[in-house]
Amino acid sequence: ETTSAQVSGYADTEPDMLRNKALSMRQAEIVADYLWSKGLDTRLLYTVGYGNQGGIFSELPGNLKENTNCRIEIRFQYLPLLSSLT
Repeated sequence: ETTSAQVSGYADTEPDMLRNKALSMRQAEIVADYLWSKGLDTRLLYTVGYGNQGGIFSELPGNLKENTNCRIEIRFQYLPLLSSLT
């Protein structure tokens, strides 16, 4: 049995989509490098930069909304060994 980890980066909305994608990818890579330095198995660790896709909005007083898309998400998935499936 093993575990995979996906580190996803998201950036705030800005006009330059290519810059957002590159920035979010670099942020995810920095977090993945940190996890690797702490002993996480890197064979199943991968990064994705989503730019400004998948925005999250926070409610503010007066029914205003604030874009809080700049974030890192880490998803772990358990993967059984192939030999244990037979």
